[in-house]
Amino acid sequence: MSAKYVHGILSLENQPLYDTTHPDWLPTMHMGHKKGKSVDTGKYDRVQRRHAMQEMLNEIPTIVEREIEAFLVEEVESILFNIIIIKKQVDKARQYFKPSTTSTEVETLRKELSEALQTVKQLKDELALKGLPAW
Repeated sequence: MSAKYVHGILSLENQPLYDTTHPDWLPTMHMGHKKGKSVDTGKYDRVQRRHAMQEMLNEIPTIVEREIEAFLVEEVESILFNIIIIKKQVDKARQYFKPSTTSTEVETLRKELSEALQTVKQLKDELALKGLPAW
């Protein structure tokens, strides 16, 4: 706690000991007098408020960035949670709905179908040569 004179009255407020920019700051030790002069602190108070406002304004982008980051982290966690649930549901469904044919059986069926289509095409061409309609 530092003692200082404010408007001719001794003030015992907590003040920074070496705040030499404050208009009420007086180096009072061993100066040869007992009173300080009264000082108007209005300009100093306005400057301090302006600096405090500027500091708050400078902090706004970082606060907004933190809020956006927290929101995005929350959204990503929610999406990942939903993906995990869907994956579990798909795995569970695969247990109950196993395909009845294997990939080699499917390939065999595709070859047979391709051969059948070629045979149909050949038959259509033969009908066309004989002058019969090919439906």
